[in-house]
Amino acid sequence: MTRASPHFARRVRLRDAFVLAIAIALAPLAAPVRAQHYVVEWPAARQHLLEGRYTGHVRDESRRERSCEFQAADLLIERDRQYVISLECDDGTERLRTIRGHWWIDEIAGSCLILVGPDASSANDDHRYGFRIHGDAHALHQDGGRCQSADERDAGMVLTRLEVTGGD
Repeated sequence: MTRASPHFARRVRLRDAFVLAIAIALAPLAAPVRAQHYVVEWPAARQHLLEGRYTGHVRDESRRERSCEFQAADLLIERDRQYVISLECDDGTERLRTIRGHWWIDEIAGSCLILVGPDASSANDDHRYGFRIHGDAHALHQDGGRCQSADERDAGMVLTRLEVTGGD
């Protein structure tokens, strides 16, 4: 067996020290995302500010590429976590329907207002619409059913606040 020269051993130690220093310097950049905190924009104490009437257009993803996929909408958000949405087809057939249900906020999905249908149960969550809340709820932008799987066909589907009825 041959022994390494002292010069070679010192070079190896220097290289190892250099690699270790770089690894230590870069470690914070490789920290997991879970260490970052997200901001809860719509905590329960603030959700009453969403109360009001919104109008615009929505897309019914269950009717993709069929009649009545895009609809004019009139949404009333109530303080007691109830909503009423009236929908009218954009295809000129003047079919009008009204859905009543409850709503909740998904902060993990990024301040997403979720409208749940009247037939929701533990076996069927029946999420009808998901809307990203912009600013102080001056606009709701449709973003998939739960703000977790955006669909390019939702672009331009916006409900704009008409009046503010929320208060303390």
